[in-house]
Amino acid sequence: MQKRSERETTMTNRDTDNRLWGLLGFFLPPAGIVLFLVWRFEKPKDACHALKGGIAGLVCWVVVRVAVGVIWWWVLWHGVPV
Repeated sequence: MQKRSERETTMTNRDTDNRLWGLLGFFLPPAGIVLFLVWRFEKPKDACHALKGGIAGLVCWVVVRVAVGVIWWWVLWHGVPV
């Protein structure tokens, strides 16, 4: 028989280790980072996936923005070849 505190911990600890939190974090980076801050002690595995997804999404967003900015600058200064 488990002690009462062990049962409560087992029932309340729902750290699923679900990688879909990373996917959510990738498409919504602020949500992934906020979920990490909220879950870092309660659900460390889910929090880690959300943070990794959030960081990956943020890095991809920055890379795309820089690439679009460079292409836009190139087109404005050099014109579009006809």
